[in-house]
Amino acid sequence: MVDKRVGVILDQLREGGVLDNTIVIFFADHGRPMPWGKQWLSVEGLQVPLIMRGPGLAAGGVEDRLVSLIDLAPSLLELAGLPIPNWMEGKPILRAEFPVRSEIFAARDRCGDAQDRIRAVIGMDHLLVKNFDPSLSRLNWSGYKEASYPGMPLLRLLGAAGQLNAFQAQWIAPTRPELEFYDLKKDAAGLHNVAVSSANDPLMKRMQDAMGKWIKTTGDRGALPDPPTEPTLEEIQKAKRGDYQRTWEKRLKKGEPTDAERVAWWEESYGLPPKVIVP
Repeated sequence: MVDKRVGVILDQLREGGVLDNTIVIFFADHGRPMPWGKQWLSVEGLQVPLIMRGPGLAAGGVEDRLVSLIDLAPSLLELAGLPIPNWMEGKPILRAEFPVRSEIFAARDRCGDAQDRIRAVIGMDHLLVKNFDPSLSRLNWSGYKEASYPGMPLLRLLGAAGQLNAFQAQWIAPTRPELEFYDLKKDAAGLHNVAVSSANDPLMKRMQDAMGKWIKTTGDRGALPDPPTEPTLEEIQKAKRGDYQRTWEKRLKKGEPTDAERVAWWEESYGLPPKVIVP
């Protein structure tokens, strides 16, 4: 399906006579919409596709250095022959002298009605994540995710039935660790948090220092409350709960269905045979 849609776009550009003078970029802004993906600073949430086609770009080229999506703006300005403002943190990723960075950074704050503050440092072989509120569950309630992610009710249902492995079970735990550290050489998917055993690792300490410096130099506003001109968190959560209830009212004629009812609805929607899960 994706290949077909890409082909349609390229055909339109070709028919318009502008294909050879057009830069085409396909990328994802986050991981897949499921637990451990979108809205989480995990390998699944952070590592996204980035494909470019256009004049001056060699076919089949692969960039192995660390790239952030904030690099796209300066890269496009350079390709268009326009000046890059000094205030841009991103780097043009297509020039030969593109610097080899030891780390890049990522952040997650309140998403809709899900209050949170997470920061991450991504290195070539390691990932450091800091959860500023460890008292929150990884599945911090979100009306959007509870209405859109089949994995949310499924995880809880399987957890109640004792059918989750150790990694999966941490997603339904009521709390989470403050620090997460993943050795991506040994654990490419980032499944095993080794922060405790790596407490004295100089690399982990260096990445923590880099995070602290980045937070300070960028004027990170994550610790500040929303402006008084914005709705309060309570108002946002009430509105999102209403959206969630209306969604399930349309689907099941029930605004607050059980996890089992929601899983059954998703299975039917995807044409899957029902799976019996016995707590």
